This record gives sequence, C-alpha cells and structure tokens, in this order.
Amino acid sequence: MTFRKVMYLSVVACFAVLAAASLAQTLDVDAHDSGAANRGRVPTANSSQQALRKSVSPAMSPASAGDDDENTTPTAWWIYTGQSPTAVSDTLTNENARIIDITVDSFSPYSFTVTYVQNTGSYAKAWWWYYGINATTLSSLLSTNNARAISLKAYDIGGGQIRFAVAMISNTGADNKAWWYYYGQTISDLFSLASTNNARLTTIQSYATEGETLYTAIMISNTGADANGWWLYYNVTPEFIGSTLTTNNARPLYLNNAGGGLFNVVMESCANGCAYWWWYYGVSIDQAVSIGLQNGARVTNMDDYPGCGGTCVIVSMLNNSNEITTRVGTILRANDPGGVQGLYLKEVGGSVLAALEDGVPYEPASSIKVLIHLYAMKQIQNGAVTLDTPVPHYTNGPESCPEPPTVSGTEPLLTALQEMMWHSDNARTHELTDYFGDSNINAFALSIGMTNTSINEIIGCIGAVPDSMTQDDAAVLYQGVANQTLLNGLNRGIFYSLMAGKAEYEAEGYDWTGLWDGDLPTIISQEAPAGYTAAQELNFMNAMNLAYKAGNYTVCTPGCVVDYAISGWFEVPFCSGTTTTYNQYAFGVFIANAPNGTTAQTNFFNAAGELMREQVQAGLDSCLKKSMNIVKVSPSPAKFGTKTVGTSSAAKTITVHNSQNIAVTGVSITTTGDYSQTNNCGSTIAAKASCTVSVIFTPTTTGLRYGALVVADGASNTPQGTELSGTGK
Repeated sequence: MTFRKVMYLSVVACFAVLAAASLAQTLDVDAHDSGAANRGRVPTANSSQQALRKSVSPAMSPASAGDDDENTTPTAWWIYTGQSPTAVSDTLTNENARIIDITVDSFSPYSFTVTYVQNTGSYAKAWWWYYGINATTLSSLLSTNNARAISLKAYDIGGGQIRFAVAMISNTGADNKAWWYYYGQTISDLFSLASTNNARLTTIQSYATEGETLYTAIMISNTGADANGWWLYYNVTPEFIGSTLTTNNARPLYLNNAGGGLFNVVMESCANGCAYWWWYYGVSIDQAVSIGLQNGARVTNMDDYPGCGGTCVIVSMLNNSNEITTRVGTILRANDPGGVQGLYLKEVGGSVLAALEDGVPYEPASSIKVLIHLYAMKQIQNGAVTLDTPVPHYTNGPESCPEPPTVSGTEPLLTALQEMMWHSDNARTHELTDYFGDSNINAFALSIGMTNTSINEIIGCIGAVPDSMTQDDAAVLYQGVANQTLLNGLNRGIFYSLMAGKAEYEAEGYDWTGLWDGDLPTIISQEAPAGYTAAQELNFMNAMNLAYKAGNYTVCTPGCVVDYAISGWFEVPFCSGTTTTYNQYAFGVFIANAPNGTTAQTNFFNAAGELMREQVQAGLDSCLKKSMNIVKVSPSPAKFGTKTVGTSSAAKTITVHNSQNIAVTGVSITTTGDYSQTNNCGSTIAAKASCTVSVIFTPTTTGLRYGALVVADGASNTPQGTELSGTGK
C-alpha cells in the first residue's frame, strides 16, 4: 500500500477559563430504542489478552461514502500514540492523512493519540485540526471554516481552565448536516439536549475539572438519511456493554474511558443492517492494531486506560475490506481459530482482487514445495538437468521426517517431482533439496522477488527456525509461471502437469485437497445462471485449469498449534461474441499458529476454493448460450492399459482441435515420462482445424506410469494437454 501527502492546516493555541457545570448522578438510560433482534458473531482476535467482543453480520453492501464512522470503503489508516505536534504534522504530510479522532495524552509538552485515514476517494474532505484552544476560539473557528466537529476532546490545564483538541470537516455538500456540540455538560443535560434537538449523539468524552466529571459530546440531527435508533450509557462495565449491544442489536459508535474500569458508550441500531464491526478492550495499542489488520478492519475510535503492563485500550473497528476479502476472511475467522489468517487473489497482469495479511510471513508447510518444483523446472529449462536425470531415491515415506534419509538407488527427476507435488512426499522433497541445495533454492527465491521466503528446515521435520513464505511471495511465483517470465510455454505446461488440481485428477481420479473434484464443481453448480445444463457446466469446468500446492503442520511445544496453507493458479474462460479468452489468477489462503486445530482445519477447507467463486461466476455469465472457441486436446486423459516393461504399445491418437476463428501459431508439443510422440501439427493450426499426435507408451519399470502430453501455442488457453497413464508389468 502506498501513501501520499495530505492537506495540513496550522495549529492555533489560545487560553481562557470555562466554568464547569455540576455533575449529575443519573442512572444508565437509553434513547430511541429500536427493539430489533440481535444478529451477533464473535470475530478473531490475535491477542494474548482477548477481551469481550462482538460484531454484527450485515448485508454485504457497505456504504461507499458518509461520515468516517459509517464509511466502509477500504482505505489506508494509521494510529499513533505519544505523537508530538510535529510528528502529527509529519504524518499528515507524509501519508496524505486526515485526523478522524484525537486525544490529548499530555499538554506539557503536548502529546497525542491520533487515528487517521487517508484523505482520498470518499474520505477526501476539506478539514482542520486544532489543539490548545479555548471555547471562544473553538466557536469562532467552526464558524469561520463553516465546519462541524467530528472529534472533540476537552481537558483541564489547571485551575478549571478548559482547552480543546478538535478535528473538524467542512459542513458543506454531501457532508452538510444539522449538528451541535456541547461541553461542560452532565449526562442528564445531554439527554435533554438530544431530545430538544431531535438529535443523536455520535461522540462522548468525560473529563475531570475541579473535582467534577463533565462531558463533551457531538450530536447530529436524527432525521432523514441520518435517522437511526441510538443509545448512550455511561460509567458501565465492558460486560454491560457487550450484553447491551446484543440486546439492542447495536454497534458501538463511540467508546470512552470513564475511569475505574468503567466506560462510556454511544451505540447505534443495526436494525437496518450494519457493516461488519468489532470492539475490544483489555488489549494494548499494538495488539489493537494487529487485531484490526487481522480482521481486515480499521480503527474508528480508541481510548486508553491503565493496565496491560502499561496502557490498555478500548477500541471500536469497522470493516475496511472489499467484498471478496470480507467474505472469505469471515470464513477463515469463523469460531475464532486463533493465530493469524490470510488470503490473496490477484489477476495475472491485472489488479489485486482480495488481500488480508498477505505480507505476513507464515509457516507454509508443504505449500513451499512449489518453490523446489519451480527451481527444478528452471534447471531443466537451462539445460542443467532433464526430467530423466537420476537423483538419489529417499525411501523414508511420504509422511515422514526423512532425516536421516534412507537411500535406495536412484529414480528419475520426473518421478521425484511428481511424488512431491501430487502426494506431498516428504522423502522425495528431501532428496530434491539435497540434490539441488537449500541455499541455491533460497537464492533463487530471492532473485525472483520472493523476499520473505526461505527453506530453513527439512520439510516434515520440526527445526529450530521454521520455513517462511508470504502470500505476496507465492503470488510472485505463480504469476511468473503464468505469464511465462519464469518458464517458457512447454516447461510451464510440464510444471502444471506435475501439480495437484486438474492434472492430478485427470491422472489419478482425485485431487489432493479436493479443489478440482469437490470445491470447483460445487461453485460452478451454485453460480451457473439459469439456462446452463449439467453438460454445459461440465464443459465450462473442463475449459478451466487449476494447479496448486497445499500443506499443513501440527507443532506441539508442548501446547499444540496448527498451520494450514495453500497457494496456486487458476484460469477461467470468458466469452465475447465468438471469441473466448482466459483470465489467469494467483490465489492463496493460510491459517498460521492456530491453537484451535479442529476449527482451523474446518475453516481452511471451507475457504480454500472460495477465492475462485466470483471469477467463476463472471466467466459463467459471459459464456451463457455461447460456444467456447478454444484449443482442446482429446481424449483427456489418455490411458494406455498394461504393457510389458521394455516393450512399446500401439500408438494412440490424440487430437488437437482449434475451434477458434483464427489460426494458432507457435505450436510446440512434448511428452513426459515413459511416453513418446510424433505429430502432424507443424507450427500452425488453422482456424477450425485439427491435427493429430501419435503417442506410444514404453514402460521402463513396473507399476503405474504417469506422464503428460503438453501443447504450447499462442492460444489464450495455452498450455493445453492431457495426462497419460499406463501400467508396466
């Protein structure tokens, strides 16, 4: 995320005396009760001091504009504590930021806790901020600027002299509201004023002056588009806040420390739906920021109080993620698995479509094996090895910690790669990292831009330093393969043919994590518009492609945590007239260091394929009642039966058909494994034409022998291909 400059208006400091009103001892009361039922859920908090928290699940159509405490358009945001006036100025300038909440931590010298948003898009406003001003100056500035306050804090600098820190926005255009602000009030005064003004509170702050507790508040007219049920409670416990939010079907609009473990809260009704929201107490500011990022949220209001080894905060948050991130993030966080959850979706050559904790390093478990796979394919492309190169065969077993390795002769590099990527074989992985060298593989990762990725331990064993990867890094790898900057067309096709997904399903009849044979057909069935037959849905699915690597660890030292991760690539056909093109995507999700293993596993498998949903839906919509004009290989898969080792089968004919309205150029064809081919395709296949490939199976050893026919060309769905299988006896 990049940050730019914001408008900053200079500080005005003035001094005056404000007489304090008397303290009212009214009971907790509510106003404008909506009487709606609760719709609550508990989100994830990655805090060692987890606090009472609630959030509301709304309709998935967040507002794109409005006041900052209602706006859920994703934006950059920051919180800083202990900021000097100069530091505030620097943040405003350097980050193009705007203050939405400000608290005076101290006034000699001045120090602030400040919440910012980036002053762009629907958050862009003409605005001002001031501190150290008296009531007269505050009134004058609001009038001069034709502004309304959005954050107002009073503080006594001694002898009952009240000063204010304020952030205000221009009260014009879409931001124009009837509004009021008050200071030196009792709770009963505030309710009376709200009733008189037909208004509802949006902020409240208690402050001490000359032995009394008084309040500042901001109100807006409770009419028109701003009309809503609301409540104000003061001097209440967190437990009271939590239960009352549920009872009222409300969300916390503003939270304020009242002292002595008690708090003031302004709530607004969610009877008509609220964006996703959260609130926490009993966490440090660092924990609050971490929780906000984990939730894909931004902090809208925060206040501090003693505790947490120094300072605790009570904080409210609002969703700050787009629809895909919100939907899949909610699946990952369901029932609070703990740890960290993340996701990433990017169109190859296009924009990021979803992101949550995508730059956070996590233990990738077996999903990092794709890096070893790519490194080996790169060595093949560079001519250093071939798929037939013999490598020492480690026989410890797929699920083992293969150290020390048990060596039994050699096997072709192809077999080792296939077993590592299809069946996640740890012994084969170890033989490949030993053969190529961890340091070489890690240096390669760094050279292609995977700056937070490294293999530090023998995969399948628990070392002192865990392996590391980020979803951003995984996307670098999968995008580089997809756009052929890391592998050429043929080697790209071989790379995919050795991975879980479509290729493994074609060869073995099942897919390692169930994305191709479970998640994807379900998504297609659910998202296909009316008019699709089952055959057309299957045809659409077969025109797609999917390749990925997944993994998981359980680590107990002695308490157990689990790690689940998947990253990969998929492509979706899109139809326009008589033309079919393909969009490619890099995707991934992870759950790391989760103490609730059962929940983490459930959430991971529920979320693993969900990043494909919106893209598949769009492709289905575009291809309704249209033929997909693509290059297709058939039969797929191709099976050769049983043959004696060292003898050759009869040739099997495989057809490459170009149903496009244009010729396909740059055609190149290869086979892998115990298969050879000849073809009459040449370098070009004319529009609506076909060519044939004759494939022969010659098993080199007994048992099932897998291979692939790979066709690389200039079509939008390159590479095409089919998995080959036969049995040697």
